[in-house]
Amino acid sequence: MNDTQLSLAIGMPTIAILVGVLINGMQYHAATAALNARMSTIETSINARLTSVETRLDILIGKMMDFDGRLSRLEERREKH
Repeated sequence: MNDTQLSLAIGMPTIAILVGVLINGMQYHAATAALNARMSTIETSINARLTSVETRLDILIGKMMDFDGRLSRLEERREKH
């Protein structure tokens, strides 16, 4: 085996491995970017739902406070009579 054949026997698999590593790195980067985008979408959706729940709770608390005020007035009337 001469020097050229030896260089090709060692160099070609090395180049193939390096190309494979580069391709895997690009795929990893693309998958990471897609995952980050999906997580951002999910986070936005969850934030919207939590905001909706907070709004509903605020409304419910307001109604409960109104009910408490009415009940307090009824108790005051009852105590006066």
